[in-house]
Amino acid sequence: MKRSLKSLLVAGAMLAVTQTSFAAEKAKIVAAAPVAKPAPAQATIAPSLTEQAGVKTYIEGSNRMRNRGGVYLSVLGEPFGVAGVNAAWNATDFLRVHGGTVVLLEENSSGGATPHIGFGAGVKFMVPTWSFTPVVGSQFTFYPSGVWFQSENIGLEYTAPSGFYIGAGINTLFIGGAFAGGQSADTGSKALGNIAPYFNIGTFF
Repeated sequence: MKRSLKSLLVAGAMLAVTQTSFAAEKAKIVAAAPVAKPAPAQATIAPSLTEQAGVKTYIEGSNRMRNRGGVYLSVLGEPFGVAGVNAAWNATDFLRVHGGTVVLLEENSSGGATPHIGFGAGVKFMVPTWSFTPVVGSQFTFYPSGVWFQSENIGLEYTAPSGFYIGAGINTLFIGGAFAGGQSADTGSKALGNIAPYFNIGTFF
């Protein structure tokens, strides 16, 4: 009986040692295994308000916002005269500023025409987001020979995705001064009184 009890105690002691050794080895294996680190969260960079506004303008704006600067020829338009050449800038989708040079013909005593070179600048207002739009504008044209025109205009115009530009309408003229030769200052518009049609064609880029 004593021998059996002793054998049981020895077997229990050996089992306890075995379990302790197994636990120690398991702990070593776990400790040696690389610890998986959580992947760092990717930072989400939101576009700035300027970038957002730029995308919005490009998507929702008219073709004027894709082609903001341009040049165009104007007949009886901008600046007021027989024919003028303008540089223009679409400051916003509803506002354009322009300036240029123009020639106007004065009747002389011999029945011919004397050319006069003038300069002018003005603004035009359009409907935002409309590439084909009604326009209203105001401009001032000055001739060093002594005459000036203040004109208000209304019309229609179109700017294509390529930048091609065309427009037409009417000018209401307010005329002042006189040419050095003493002729009437309204030589360029007397056939139609103080109202004259205009036509523009050019390109924006």
